[in-house]
Parts: sequence; C-alpha cells; structure tokens
Amino acid sequence: MTVAQDPHWDRSFVALVDAICVRQPARPAMFHGGQTFSYGELAALVEDWAAALRDRGVGPDRCVALWLPNSPAFVAAFLATLRLGAVAAPLGVLLTGHEVEQRMAIARANVLVTTRALEGQVGHLAASVPAIDSAGPGRTGGSAGRGDAPSRRWIRSGPRSSRGSRPR
Repeated sequence: MTVAQDPHWDRSFVALVDAICVRQPARPAMFHGGQTFSYGELAALVEDWAAALRDRGVGPDRCVALWLPNSPAFVAAFLATLRLGAVAAPLGVLLTGHEVEQRMAIARANVLVTTRALEGQVGHLAASVPAIDSAGPGRTGGSAGRGDAPSRRWIRSGPRSSRGSRPR
C-alpha cells in the first residue's frame, strides 16, 4: 500500500506517524544510544510533549525553538509541536547562546526546548521565554536515554507519566 492509498493519510506528516503508532506500536521507530524506541513509546513521548507544550500556551501561530541534540526528545518535541499546529524552529547545538537568541528573535519563538547542558548559555532568556528542559518528568540524571519527556523543572504543572518502564 502506498501512502496515497492509506486511509489514515490526511496529507500531514504527523498524521502519518500517528497512524503508524496506532497500527504497529511494537515496531521499532528509532534507535538512540544503543536503545530501541518503539512507535508506542514514541507516541507516549509525543503525548507528554504535546501536553507540556500546550500548558505553555503552544498552539497555532506560535513558534517553538528546539535547541536539542539528535535524540528521541528532539523527535518527540518536533512532532508534538507540529501536532499542536505550531511552527518548529530547530536550532543547531553548536550555536552559541547569543546566536540562539538571535534566531529565536527572528523566528519569534515563544518557547525554548533545550537541555540542562545548553540552558546555561541562555539562562537570562528563561525569564522572558518559557523554557522546557528535555531531562524528563521527575528525572534525576542517569536515565540512560529514556528521559525524553518534558521536565517538571521548567513545567510546574507538567505531565506525570505512569507508562510502562519509563522512570518517574
């Protein structure tokens, strides 16, 4: 079956990924850091990210800056941003804090998604732009790649996940 013949396809990339997640949740979706993430796990991460971004006011006509390394967090935050009808503005991790600020201003980004390691380079920006850390809800380091949902560190009323083997 081609994409054009798929009844779940509505000409949206996110809809295509969602359809695969529903039809084949156990199928491998991505590999990262020696771990395999299934489409079911990807769907759960995207749900968590979408809820966290929605809590920060993300929706149509908003822009989310994604200053993340290549990781499951980037994939999930990117898909969640698109699912909410917002614009995703990926930023390279080799950019300086100043360059990130410039690009966010040009893109009119309303939210910044980043890591704790990168956040220090734009610390003062967090006061004016809601930032979401990619460490994961209630995570305390060492999550071995599974800490890819939004962190309560930045989202005070963020998602609380009780899915499967993902640490809390």
